[in-house]
Amino acid sequence: MDTGARLEQETEEVRHVAMTIDGDHHDRRIDAILTDPKGYFERARRRAEAKVRREMEQERDTKPATRTT
Repeated sequence: MDTGARLEQETEEVRHVAMTIDGDHHDRRIDAILTDPKGYFERARRRAEAKVRREMEQERDTKPATRTT
């Protein structure tokens, strides 16, 4: 495939993706960030930390116990 054909194909793919994005979809995260940026990011940080803790606990629970004697 030559460069011109590849560029045309990639341009068409980008157009398709752009047309499938729902323009009416309203992302509440934007409003939350604009309204209370410090609070939003604090809550996001706490959620991320809680997720990491859960994952670490799950890994710890699923690992076989090793004994050192």
